[in-house]
Amino acid sequence: MREVVAVIDTGGRGTSLVDSYGKSPHIGEILAIPGNDFMQMVTDKKVQTFPRLATTDVEEIVGICKQRKVSLVDVAQDNAIAAGLVDELQKEGIRVLGPRKLSGEIEWSKLYSRRLGKKVGLLQPRYWDFESENEAIAFLRQQQDPRWFIKADGLAEGKAVLPAKSINQAVKRVSEIRKFGHSARTFLVEEWLMGDNNEEGEEFSTFYITDGNTLTCLGDAQDHKRIFNFDEGENTGGMGCSTPPLVLNTELQSKIQKDIFKKVLNGLASEGRIYKGVLYLGGMLVRINNELKPYVIEFNARWGDPEAQVLLPSIKTDLFELGMAVTEG
Repeated sequence: MREVVAVIDTGGRGTSLVDSYGKSPHIGEILAIPGNDFMQMVTDKKVQTFPRLATTDVEEIVGICKQRKVSLVDVAQDNAIAAGLVDELQKEGIRVLGPRKLSGEIEWSKLYSRRLGKKVGLLQPRYWDFESENEAIAFLRQQQDPRWFIKADGLAEGKAVLPAKSINQAVKRVSEIRKFGHSARTFLVEEWLMGDNNEEGEEFSTFYITDGNTLTCLGDAQDHKRIFNFDEGENTGGMGCSTPPLVLNTELQSKIQKDIFKKVLNGLASEGRIYKGVLYLGGMLVRINNELKPYVIEFNARWGDPEAQVLLPSIKTDLFELGMAVTEG
């Protein structure tokens, strides 16, 4: 009997996941929620989409997965994790590739992520959190460094990170961050990382998959977030991606696993938040005293986009078998 798998996603990342699951000989049908029309074109397996559903329609999604006897659900959308979809699916005994809501807070709250990073000793930018615009502006007016990032605490499709290259611009950004509504009720003011000779760092992304204990690297990539060339313009959810990033080497990859991923998993576990699924690190390599050091910029509690689109084709393991192995520990 062929298995049914559900992908909770849409867009390019979701299409790449459908393509990868479609290559598994175990799979007979793929449910894509909400999905898109292109998905059927990348696989010869049957694909059913649900365009009228949102990824946060938890009750409806759980009902569909029960009715269709889905063997594995891949929750690839951040707001679905924040809505507790994984928790509700697991209550029904449905296998899920993705973390529970509390573990996923490492993405849906930047403030929690920073506090956890501080607790376990990660290299990360200095940060200050605010709810009051006036308090944030007063803080900025007292600073000597002109460059800052203003970030919404909550989810905003990867867009609520506003760079500022002067104090006046940073003050303006504090007001602008409020356009992200509830996500920016709490917001962070973070330092702009600079290395030797006032050089900026270089971004990279690293993906691991874990059953809460064992860590397996899925690969590295480099996302390009600014809307214009030469790192100009606003941040977007991603303008394109390449793999592998030439800035990483074996020594750095080993350091990232030991000094970031293992510390984070242990830190989450110490709070009773066992993390199972794909964990994405958005990092920055900064040269300090002529040594490249990996700093944590953000975590994603799922497949990243557009990174998944360049990484998934390079994964030789059967994705369905990999997902099932995670759920089985």
